[in-house]
Amino acid sequence: LTAELRPQSVQALLEGLERAAGPSPEELAEQARQQQARAAQQAQQQRQAALAAEQAREEEIKRARIRQEELDQRRKAEIQAAALEKQRQ
Repeated sequence: LTAELRPQSVQALLEGLERAAGPSPEELAEQARQQQARAAQQAQQQRQAALAAEQAREEEIKRARIRQEELDQRRKAEIQAAALEKQRQ
């Protein structure tokens, strides 16, 4: 090999060995940090989804109560109207 190619090939060999050895401690730490960040973000999204589901459930219960109250009032009015009609007869 010529003098110009030798440092490049040695450097290429060293880089190849480093890649074959796997990630460096710094790279592993960065990967762990990124994984923790993703897990935290996912947990936050799950909390938000659970909160939204709970709010939707509470809203549906509220609407059901309102419908029931309206139905009860309608029935009461019908009973009163029927009683008044019966008294008139």
